[in-house]
Amino acid sequence: MPQLRLLLCCLALLFLAAPAMAEEDELAPGFDRCMEQSGGVTMEMMGCFQQAYDYWDARLNANYKKARQACQNSSDPKGWSDKLLKGQRAWVQYKELFADLVQLPNEGGSMARLSAMSFLTGETRKQALLLEQLAIE
Repeated sequence: MPQLRLLLCCLALLFLAAPAMAEEDELAPGFDRCMEQSGGVTMEMMGCFQQAYDYWDARLNANYKKARQACQNSSDPKGWSDKLLKGQRAWVQYKELFADLVQLPNEGGSMARLSAMSFLTGETRKQALLLEQLAIE
């Protein structure tokens, strides 16, 4: 029964995070303008993705701290904290492995690095917003 409750809670959080993700049209503040000004130059575009990634990574870290605090305020602080830590570690492994895999279609080309940065930024954004929802609960 506790596993079912956890599953339902996780599903509810995913649905709660979806509207927050939809509200953010731009990948990160200033990203669209940066990409327009890049002139299609790969290094400039990589800089735009790096700025967006840094923005979401900072939000992810802040939201993770808040989520850990929310775990401490729960009925089972150790249990929830352990689950949050395990989940975050698994997410990091997933993110890093798939960042490599998305480069495969353009292996060795400049598009491979852009694909990886785009993936990393998008996944970090999703995780930051999910952790934000966990911290609110």
